Amino acid sequence: MDSNDKNTGVKSENKDPENLNEDKGVVGYISQANHPLICIITILFKLSSLTCFILLSLLVDSTALIYLLVILLASFDFWMTKNVSGRKLVGLRWWNEVKEDGTEVWIFESKNEVKESNADTRIFWLCTYLSTAAWTIIFIWDIISFKWIWAIIALVCLVFSGTNLYGFFKCSKKQQESVSKLSAKAVVSVAEKGIEYGKK
Repeated sequence: MDSNDKNTGVKSENKDPENLNEDKGVVGYISQANHPLICIITILFKLSSLTCFILLSLLVDSTALIYLLVILLASFDFWMTKNVSGRKLVGLRWWNEVKEDGTEVWIFESKNEVKESNADTRIFWLCTYLSTAAWTIIFIWDIISFKWIWAIIALVCLVFSGTNLYGFFKCSKKQQESVSKLSAKAVVSVAEKGIEYGKK
């Protein structure tokens, strides 16, 4: 069998870049983003405080060191999400101002919001929702387990993450519409099940 025969037995396909990226999994997906470096930094910051909290609480006896590292990482994550990731990945900004009379005003800006769903927006919202959910679960678990010291750390991290989620959610008309649609679907689903149950 000559080399030409061998080549005919092999299925040769010219894969386009999108298919190649899909084959690479998470790395390929991130490489499709418009701002892959910011996506990676966002993911790393979200994971760093969570990983540090879980691992150090098991491996290190110094509560003060864990407090310091976790709070520092969570505050860096808060700043990065609020000032860089939100602006670059989804085109949203929020901040608060204190007026002369002492009242605090929240300002939400969405004029540059990225309307189409792409790798940047999915990574941003997934990281924001999941980190808040993770800190909520950890906080509740620590309360149930009477681990008050760890619950305080989890609460601080939850406040950081939850504040960003609240701020960007208030900015994003797209996210509000999505949640409204999901809520409407849930209500319709419950109503349909109630009707079916009533017929029985």
